[in-house]
Amino acid sequence: MHEFILLPCPFCGSEAEFVRFGSKIPYDVIRCTGCYCQTDAIIGGLKSGVESWNNRVTYGSPAPVQKLKNERGAGRKPKISDIDKQRILDFVSRGSSYRSTAHYFKVSLGTVHKLINEHEKIV
Repeated sequence: MHEFILLPCPFCGSEAEFVRFGSKIPYDVIRCTGCYCQTDAIIGGLKSGVESWNNRVTYGSPAPVQKLKNERGAGRKPKISDIDKQRILDFVSRGSSYRSTAHYFKVSLGTVHKLINEHEKIV
């Protein structure tokens, strides 16, 4: 029917087929014959639909990794070092109040609360 070659379904490995929908405004989709996953409506021509079907991620290929920081290292710098975080946890574990700990380390009371809560979730 078409001269395009369709790769197997990336999810189940079954064959793919062209399916036409609509009567007034017809459109095509490429659909798997096994699990029935399909492309969006192909209106601009079958070639673009075939390319989108054949270039989909296949099972077992690694997902793209999102960078946590950009190349310049821009972004908010941490206010408290890891050593100070541990010292704050030690102060509180020895009985120091959250308010006095915050005053001693020159951080907000909310920062001390957040640090304690994060530590409790881990432990």
